[in-house]
Amino acid sequence: MISYHISSGEIEHFKLAGEDERRNRGTVFFDDKLWILPIELPGKMISFDPAEKKFQIHDKWEKECLKWKITGRAVSFCQTENIVYMTLRDECKLIQFDLKKETIKIKQLPGKKGLWCVFATEDKIYITSFAKRMLFQWDKKEGTINKIYCPYMQDMPYGRGMKFGNKILLIDNKTIDIYDPETGKISPYHDAQKKLEDSGGSLYSEKLFFKAIVYGEKYFLIPWGAEVLLEFSEKQKEWTSHKIEIPEDLFQKYILKKMCLNHLNFEGEFLVKDFINYVMAVPSEQKQLTENKIGFEIYKQTQVS
Repeated sequence: MISYHISSGEIEHFKLAGEDERRNRGTVFFDDKLWILPIELPGKMISFDPAEKKFQIHDKWEKECLKWKITGRAVSFCQTENIVYMTLRDECKLIQFDLKKETIKIKQLPGKKGLWCVFATEDKIYITSFAKRMLFQWDKKEGTINKIYCPYMQDMPYGRGMKFGNKILLIDNKTIDIYDPETGKISPYHDAQKKLEDSGGSLYSEKLFFKAIVYGEKYFLIPWGAEVLLEFSEKQKEWTSHKIEIPEDLFQKYILKKMCLNHLNFEGEFLVKDFINYVMAVPSEQKQLTENKIGFEIYKQTQVS
């Protein structure tokens, strides 16, 4: 694990003794610890205490995985308080891991070819299918699962999603759809794509957005290989773009190193939010054009070989 101190620029390296390097699916923060989620299951569940600078292996995770016969690759995850939800690539099982009790529950969903993205709203869990362009809506309070199908064919399943006001944005590499719970229908959503095109477009014709984030009362889309950050606020009811023009020395010291760390943690949201904070805080008159294509550098740093 690598720690980067923003104020001092100091970098610290931490390694768990006796453990080989391993890929992880991502991290969540709970009980003042950073929990490192395995990508190949069962794998090992490891937490890191930033104050004590110590790792801990949680043996109960592996025992719970064996109990529930959990194997394969974790694809996506999300967190609601003390619960982490994880999807499996080859099975339609949603893993629910209680970080407080260190116990697992399994929610079996319809289908055979696996799940992709999982994300949460205040009262529902949404899961996308790996095999079909469809959405599962799990109402935990009512105990019901609804299947919502896309009415038209597309090349890719939904790889990302987020709450968008009282609706849901569903994103694949090329397009964005919107789901309206009131009507129960999925339809194309062109506003964000049009704003991206008006702001210079993406360097990659087959990829538009790699990250969707709900941050307070605002919504952000981070494009692949573009020098803009798209923002939507409930108050304005429209998308605005923020040109990312960062001085070269600051880019090399802050953003590039942050994105390297982000790369290791599979685009962890804590780091992306730090990036958003920086872009939003710098007055436009202080931003300068550089020779680097910022979006292209971010794209390169977030690739996993």
